[in-house]
Amino acid sequence: MDIRLLHREAVELAKLANKSLQGGDNVGYLDFAARALVKEKKAALELISDFDAEPTRSVLFRSAATIAFNIGNFEESLKLAHLALAGNPYDEIKVELKEILENAQMAIDNNLSKVIGLENAYIESLREKAINIKLEPVENRYSKAIVLDYITDFLKNIQNCFSNFSEVNFKKAFSFSDFADYNKTFNLFKKDTKALCVGLKFKSFGVSVAVDTSLMNYKDITSPKFKVFKGSIFTQFKEDVLMAEFNDTGYQKKIKKKYTDEERNLIFGPLVDSLKEKSKYRISIVDKDFKETVKSVPVINSKSMLVMKPPIEKSKQFDDSEILLKRTLELTNPSGHKGEKILSEALEYAEFKVNLKDLTIDGRTAYFINPYEQKVIFNRGTFLIDDEVYKIYVEGQNFQEMENIFTKELISKFESLLNKEAEALSKKEQLSVDDNTILDSFKSTIMKGW
Repeated sequence: MDIRLLHREAVELAKLANKSLQGGDNVGYLDFAARALVKEKKAALELISDFDAEPTRSVLFRSAATIAFNIGNFEESLKLAHLALAGNPYDEIKVELKEILENAQMAIDNNLSKVIGLENAYIESLREKAINIKLEPVENRYSKAIVLDYITDFLKNIQNCFSNFSEVNFKKAFSFSDFADYNKTFNLFKKDTKALCVGLKFKSFGVSVAVDTSLMNYKDITSPKFKVFKGSIFTQFKEDVLMAEFNDTGYQKKIKKKYTDEERNLIFGPLVDSLKEKSKYRISIVDKDFKETVKSVPVINSKSMLVMKPPIEKSKQFDDSEILLKRTLELTNPSGHKGEKILSEALEYAEFKVNLKDLTIDGRTAYFINPYEQKVIFNRGTFLIDDEVYKIYVEGQNFQEMENIFTKELISKFESLLNKEAEALSKKEQLSVDDNTILDSFKSTIMKGW
């Protein structure tokens, strides 16, 4: 039997399985993955007694064991991992096989749901599209160990860079006429445009960064044009930012033509601090095993810095019509009398919490059983709420506007879920797990006053 042909067929079926999973079709995923397992297992068994056929032998068994685990066939996964370890797998493959073995045994011992396999498959599908980034300290003060502050600094910069890149390109790609409600669509897009960590390595520090554009709120945006856009945004980010030659004049001309000074400031501003000569760490793009360097990200020179993060006049940073949030530091005596003012500055970003009590709009009131503490974010002249309990994301140019939009969304969502519940009961059906969870949150925290 042709092992190469069997493996190629298994790979094609696995690709179809991942495509189904990314589209939210779990049934399709399980069907294609089960067929891929049959092919990959046959290929592996052809080499079961050929212990000199390493690493091919163990790679095929590892692949089959992984597929078996991902479709919830934990016993088969355990068996295939044992068969692989019975040979002479390379050390790095042996580590992965032992991990599969432990996970499969734990799933069997604890009678875990097959959903665990699907969750693992989801992460694996994201890893296929991830970009792998390695950080190394400039100084060898702690050998190759890297200070945690450097890691959190870099990850925050990457997230802000990707978020700003996505927002800038959304505004370039779409006009108000492209959606029935442009602002709501833009807010949905911003809410779920997150860079995800789908793998970590700790020899120095390595992270696999990916983006999920299918299993989040993106699915509520059904525009065909948006479907094309969302499928390319992370690839575009990798090309325009992460894999870019920042000091190359050709790249700089291209990026200046594509983005305005303000847009480049937004996109590259968060990242350039990680790429300065004075940065405490160096960045490289590596292969999925974090062994081979694909590209060393260059230190940005001063000329390139002016292109990537051009100086913006204050008048352009803050329009007269915008709300400014200011932070003032003052000296006071113990009785609270004001003394000398030390500092007063405009903030571009701040987080604070407010207690929401009774919210009323259009004659309808939502009464909170207890004061509801809500985090509010102020970012570049805009207030926003990203409520994880009720799954509501809203923005406003001032606090009152944002609170009114939140109230309207909250009451509308509560009404909609109550109507869906009544309709489901009349048909002797059940709400989805997500809808039921949110509705339970509403019922336990809010009294309906309309």
